[in-house]
Amino acid sequence: MVAYYEAPDARPPAHLLPKMAQVLGASVEVLLGVSQPRRPKRLATNRLERRLLEIEKLDPKAKRQITQLLDTFIEREKHKQRISAQEA
Repeated sequence: MVAYYEAPDARPPAHLLPKMAQVLGASVEVLLGVSQPRRPKRLATNRLERRLLEIEKLDPKAKRQITQLLDTFIEREKHKQRISAQEA
């Protein structure tokens, strides 16, 4: 039924909007295009994700420095893996 009403010229009956919004997990305002959907707050599920979320709050210079540091560690590990694969 939702697919039927997704056509550009389709208009669902007003009495169906609250039920459609509930099923889709959105507000009627979002369905009507009056407001933008809210992005759900992301919850960190592990220690690394919590730290990454904290990094996102830092100023751009600090984020850039941390990103460069992380890139260095990642490249080092990739290099180790390539050497190990060649030796095997």
